Amino acid sequence: MTKHETLLAVKDLSIDFHLRTHVLHAVRNVSFNLERGKTLALVGESGSGKSVTARALMRIIDKPGQMTGGQIVLDGPKGPVDIAKFAASSREVLAIRGGRIGLIFQEPMSS
Repeated sequence: MTKHETLLAVKDLSIDFHLRTHVLHAVRNVSFNLERGKTLALVGESGSGKSVTARALMRIIDKPGQMTGGQIVLDGPKGPVDIAKFAASSREVLAIRGGRIGLIFQEPMSS
């Protein structure tokens, strides 16, 4: 059996939207691994958090949403890095976005 190299590991990802009247828990404790040479699909009903999860990987969650827990560990040239620890506009994240991680939006007008 071949051991696969994990390129991206999402561990216990949680994302909340703080609204005027309540907190919407959009994503709760989601975990998955993306391995080299493998395909990964996020599948679910409309409103289940697929797009918010994908936007979290890019560190582009729309306000008032925020990542409230978990890790987004990307394997890099210098070893694994938890990109969730960096600000969305940090040099580290900007260097990764579009080069190491990309996102194709589901709405053509959003691209």
